[in-house]
Amino acid sequence: MKYFLGVLLLGLGSLSGYAQYAYKSEISEITQSGYHNIQLSQEAIALSKKTDLSDMRIQDEQGNEVPYLLRSDEPMKGIDRFIDCEICQNVEQDSINSIVVSNKDKSYLSRLYITVRKADVKKDYVVRGSDDQKKWYIVKQRSMVNNISQAEDGNETLIVDFPKGNFTYYKIELINNQKNPLDIIRVERLTDYDIYGNYVEFYLGRFVQKDSIDKKSYITFPNAKDNYRINKIAFVIKNDFNYYRDVIIQDDNSYSNFVLSSKLNNDIEFNANTFQTANVCLTISNNDNPPLVIDSIKAFGLSRYLSAYLEAGKKYTLFYGDKKAAIPDYDIVYFRNELPENMPIISISDAQLIPHKEKIKEKLWIENPFFMWSAIIIVGLFITFLCIRMIRDISRKK
Repeated sequence: MKYFLGVLLLGLGSLSGYAQYAYKSEISEITQSGYHNIQLSQEAIALSKKTDLSDMRIQDEQGNEVPYLLRSDEPMKGIDRFIDCEICQNVEQDSINSIVVSNKDKSYLSRLYITVRKADVKKDYVVRGSDDQKKWYIVKQRSMVNNISQAEDGNETLIVDFPKGNFTYYKIELINNQKNPLDIIRVERLTDYDIYGNYVEFYLGRFVQKDSIDKKSYITFPNAKDNYRINKIAFVIKNDFNYYRDVIIQDDNSYSNFVLSSKLNNDIEFNANTFQTANVCLTISNNDNPPLVIDSIKAFGLSRYLSAYLEAGKKYTLFYGDKKAAIPDYDIVYFRNELPENMPIISISDAQLIPHKEKIKEKLWIENPFFMWSAIIIVGLFITFLCIRMIRDISRKK
């Protein structure tokens, strides 16, 4: 009985789960509660011990785990974003609003979104363009506003379409069938915003090129210690003659092939594979041609984000670098398509090495309150049984 009690208590002590994370980074200050995109540094991605980054954990000051969704597990995922147009002029006269908006970056526009207070009137519009606000050219003759959508703030948005152009200024005249003008709130336009497809350059270190007698050149990076993830690689080649060479890139887990050519820019993107710098090798097939003289090789990693709901005023820390960490199971993955698209982007600090003695607690099933109380009750009953048995043994001896 005593042996059983000792084993039980020892087992309970050993099951209090702790995860041995090697690194941590502080997450930037949160000024507004809501969903945020936490941009991972290339350093943090390199120091992660899992190829799918599943060892990453977000914790608040109390050690509570915060669910997240990993974004940009595929390159070149773009979203659309509304941006405000600068209103240079807003003249109201009877039933006409004359609005002049700036397009100083000379973007090509074919649609504007004008948010107004709701008004039950028929609405027409005319669009003109100018580069100096002195001489105006007709862009869209008088047309009826057919597309009206509900704005988030309860107002309505008029969708104004016109032939594509890049005037520096656009004048929109809104005409309604009453004697009073509309109340204009803002004018916006859409822009492509490739938040999930951006590449970030990182330093590979020097490379070594070995031109072998087997008519191949082998390129390695002896100074690359951390496993930076290569999603794009760019070559600068000195040779003046025309060339067309098959190249293989591989590491312990991935393999791909591409071509270096004097007719291409030699910027290679890997849409399906990610290569780790610590053990990556490039093999160039020269055939019967002289080896290429490579001036430089640049590497780029894909921008990656953890999308999570964070509260203003709280401090959060990102932990990573545990090869034994289990894949997290968060509800947020079922709401991937419902998260806001235009979330604030926040950063993390440089990686900090966590001392070996510092353990980051990770809740396990053993820490479920029901199990813990059940274990306490069982141990208590067992101790009570032992006490009663001891009392009986003492009574018998007397």
